[in-house]
Amino acid sequence: MCQAPCVFRHIWAVSRIHASTLTYRPTTVNTDADDINKDIFRSLHAKRYKSYVIPRLLRQSEALGIVGDALVAPLSPPIYLEVNFPSTKWFGAYGHPIPPNWALYSPEVTITVPDDSEGFYTLMMVDLDRVNVESGTFEEWCHWLVTDIPVKSRLVIPGGSSPFLGPPTDDTRVAIESAKNNMATHPTAPETPVTIPGNVIFDYVPLHPPHQNPARHSRYFIGAYRQPQGQGQIDVAALKKSIQEKIASADATETRGTFEQMYIGEAEKKIQTQERAAVTPSWGFAKTHGLELQGYGFFTSMWNLYTPDIFTRLGIHEPVYGELPKNPKQFIKQVQTASEMFAKLPGPLTTLEVSELQHINKGTKATPHKPRVTMKTLEVEKLKQDDQAQLRARAQKIAEKEKSSVDDVLKTIAAKEAEWQQSAKLPRLTTIGAVSVVKNKVNDVATADGEKTAQAKTRRYKYLNV
Repeated sequence: MCQAPCVFRHIWAVSRIHASTLTYRPTTVNTDADDINKDIFRSLHAKRYKSYVIPRLLRQSEALGIVGDALVAPLSPPIYLEVNFPSTKWFGAYGHPIPPNWALYSPEVTITVPDDSEGFYTLMMVDLDRVNVESGTFEEWCHWLVTDIPVKSRLVIPGGSSPFLGPPTDDTRVAIESAKNNMATHPTAPETPVTIPGNVIFDYVPLHPPHQNPARHSRYFIGAYRQPQGQGQIDVAALKKSIQEKIASADATETRGTFEQMYIGEAEKKIQTQERAAVTPSWGFAKTHGLELQGYGFFTSMWNLYTPDIFTRLGIHEPVYGELPKNPKQFIKQVQTASEMFAKLPGPLTTLEVSELQHINKGTKATPHKPRVTMKTLEVEKLKQDDQAQLRARAQKIAEKEKSSVDDVLKTIAAKEAEWQQSAKLPRLTTIGAVSVVKNKVNDVATADGEKTAQAKTRRYKYLNV
């Protein structure tokens, strides 16, 4: 009957012994609540990143061709890199698709170093699928480059930087108004300017994947590179000088890359279009400066209806990739005619009647000219005559059967053919019809007396802009 009290007395005695031991033993446990929460957060964060993100990074880097284009071999990143735009909540970027208008401003980037080591890092974001028309391949183009970022344990680089993006256009305002409270599709600039740690070599340029046929996703790779220890910060002046030397040497040796083929206007010079291409490829830049890739992420994007508005806000030329016309001067004349048609429209396209849209779709017929007589034209004329003879013979038989005139039968056949053509599906947009529904931008190829039109008439060009 006294077993229970004895047990309780024993437990009470043991607890007093442990209490006295804990009271007098020097403690090594951190009792600060904030620090404990940070330690717990970092432990859980690292565990989830290793078990969830890294396997997906490795799998998707193989599936999307990141390995081979940006990575030499599959890499399990030793540090954790998180990339998030205003409308995303990614724990890790491993191939997520994102519309270009979601990425108008620089993303928030979080660099976490598990071992608490301190050092300088370089952050580089590139487009892996910039079109090189000359070689028929794709090359890299740098959207963002920041060096000498001091990182110790964990650093959050705030998002919201986009110094080259112009004010919202009418198209942007309409899109924002239609989206109402959903601002994810068109994020706005932060109220206060964003401070980026480190040395910004190239400011952030929003995603602007070009229109391609067939449609193609552009892959964007962002990497955090550890700078060599003991060498201090990267010499920014020497870096910019080496970029200019690369552009100059490409012209001298005729090894032209993407930066030698781009259209360069005032906005392109401001954004440093050539320099951003010359600093690539990313792996070559890292090798030159002794950088070691520690963390990375990647995502995809493709052209949508809001992308031309991004080109307009950046003030840069929008390329349209396809075959060059056989007669560039005639094409420019067609574009000028289409621009005049667009200027004479009675109202917005959404308010036009079906008959007016059909008229635009058909375009304007070219002025007929007398072709030269060749063996091919003679053969075509003979085929036409044979076809007319067969049609008349058929009409003759029908007329004899129905006891009517041949001319009446021919008129009936022609009326049925016209009725069939009227009910048939509208043909594809002609050059004139397509251009007439595109907004006539100032200083564009579509302008009759613009600077680009004059250049297109006098030199061979790579891009067509409608």
